[in-house]
Amino acid sequence: MFSLEVQDLDGNTLEPVWMKM
Repeated sequence: MFSLEVQDLDGNTLEPVWMKM
């Protein structure tokens, strides 16, 4: 698993989410 910092359509940084690879 790795930490991924995502952004919404407005370009605002959301909380980091954990994804399974």
